[in-house]
Amino acid sequence: MILERFPINDNKISIPVNDINVIMYCALLYKEIPDDIEIFRKNYPYFDPSIIDSKENKYHFLELTKKDISKEEFLNKINLYLNVKFNPIYLYKSLDENLKKFQQLANCASYVLHNILKRAELPSFVESVLEESQLIKNTNNIIELIKIYKEAPDEKTKYEITRKIGLTFLLSRIKNTLKFQKSKKFLEYITNLFQTQLQIRNVGKTTITYYWMDANDKLAHYDNKDEALTKYSKDVKEREHKGKIIYPMQKEEFNLLLTKDNNAILKFITRAKNLNNTTKTEDYTSVVEKIVRKNLAFPADIFDLYGVTFVVLNENELLNLMGEIETFLGGTNTRKEEKRIQKAPISEFYSSNNGEYFKIWKAIYDITFPHERLEVIEKQIKQHKKDIKIIERTLRELEDKKRFSFLDKHLEEKYKNLNKLKSIKEKYLNKPFDLQVEIQIQDINSYLLSKCKGSITDHDTLKKHQVLSSSLYKLFPKEIYEKYLLKVKEQFLAKYIS
Repeated sequence: MILERFPINDNKISIPVNDINVIMYCALLYKEIPDDIEIFRKNYPYFDPSIIDSKENKYHFLELTKKDISKEEFLNKINLYLNVKFNPIYLYKSLDENLKKFQQLANCASYVLHNILKRAELPSFVESVLEESQLIKNTNNIIELIKIYKEAPDEKTKYEITRKIGLTFLLSRIKNTLKFQKSKKFLEYITNLFQTQLQIRNVGKTTITYYWMDANDKLAHYDNKDEALTKYSKDVKEREHKGKIIYPMQKEEFNLLLTKDNNAILKFITRAKNLNNTTKTEDYTSVVEKIVRKNLAFPADIFDLYGVTFVVLNENELLNLMGEIETFLGGTNTRKEEKRIQKAPISEFYSSNNGEYFKIWKAIYDITFPHERLEVIEKQIKQHKKDIKIIERTLRELEDKKRFSFLDKHLEEKYKNLNKLKSIKEKYLNKPFDLQVEIQIQDINSYLLSKCKGSITDHDTLKKHQVLSSSLYKLFPKEIYEKYLLKVKEQFLAKYIS
């Protein structure tokens, strides 16, 4: 649909605004490149387009594409390559096992790449140029990728293959990092810690809040549905009159919770960056994007993998809850990177805009948890105690104890095992571990603004900015894609200039 017309010369040739958008994106997308891109490529050379023509012998995948050797030797080299990338030394696996693992990770790599590109919210024509080709997306066998690389007539195909290889091995490293492997279990620990220490209880009071950006781009929210509909209809008319985008009215459900000190909580949310918030299934999009954007050399350098968010009514409630939390987490000794965002916008990036003001407190804490083996040992101890009671009761009730003397031996063995388990428990009691957890408390306005469509502090807008400021250029480099975008620009201009 043509939203407006724009004259580009004296003959008043009119171009639909959507076409202007494509033309401008194609011409300007690569005008400013992040100044840290070389640091990223040094850490992750398979994302560097220049290695395609490299004569150096340090890129093992590229060496495999150049070798003219027998099939048997080739497959042996492939398997050695994958074993080094995937498996512990001395625990190497067969080629079939390694190819299966590569296939799973390569498929995940394409999924992550697609999701990161989608976050940029580029015009569809521009996105289609950057999108991974169907051939590479559908090829998740490294042997087939090598074959395609050898026969590829263009740099774009070759780059997409090296990028896929790089992402596949990065995902392997991420998944081999303990805190990612144990994320579901550790998230349970974190959730349980706050629920028990704060003695969180649901008081059975539910409120549905309706919210949107009003005619002056300020947050409007009401708990009464009829009142909300009336106010929203008025704002829609005013926004239409001002030529502003109309966003839908949204709603959010709050279930009132109270803590041990009777601090009121409207929302209690725990999350792990590699788990989907809704389904709790693995999703490494945010993890990979952050590693790329921040140039992190090691996946373990992500310290905000785990997070806890509390939503409260106002600033006073925020400060009260913060004090209660620190009674069991400790203070300055365990608290790092504290941020108090009370009378200013969410970040410097937004400070030039006339956005709503946020009231947020957040910090990363080192929280000590008991060793995960203790949970298993406790269950074994409990089972042994239960077995011992049953055996002892059975022995008391037997008339001919000699006939069942084997039960005495069995009981003796059970006691020995129980004592061993108690000894092991003592050992693990002295081996706690620390997790870094980002804790955030925000008032209801801040929380609703982070979800409200049209707000400059909408979470999706923040993700878009993160991709467009850095990771897009590292994953979709100028050297490969700019010439294709310029061709699209010329095609669009040709429709209007004879």
